[in-house]
Amino acid sequence: CDTETEVAQKFGISKYPTLKLFRNGRVQKREYRGQRSVEAFKEYIQEQTKSNIQEVNDLKMLNDIDEKKRNVIGYFNSKEGPEYRTFQQVASNLRDDCDF
Repeated sequence: CDTETEVAQKFGISKYPTLKLFRNGRVQKREYRGQRSVEAFKEYIQEQTKSNIQEVNDLKMLNDIDEKKRNVIGYFNSKEGPEYRTFQQVASNLRDDCDF
């Protein structure tokens, strides 16, 4: 905070250590509020970098989707195409707002 005042000011950093998460080049709104230890940071980053896309393999899974939440459903012939990569980016950017 004291050494890199411009960076601290730009990202609203006022204490050390502070963890800011960027996804696809954008700083995320939700800030880390957990313990300030290496292990806690590690667990948080591991959780945040896991894919949040849940594959639906049968009709029962589709019927069990929580209708009270915002859900985004995509259908793709392959995970190799640009459409799926775009879906992954959207899912990553909106992971705090919607279920995929």
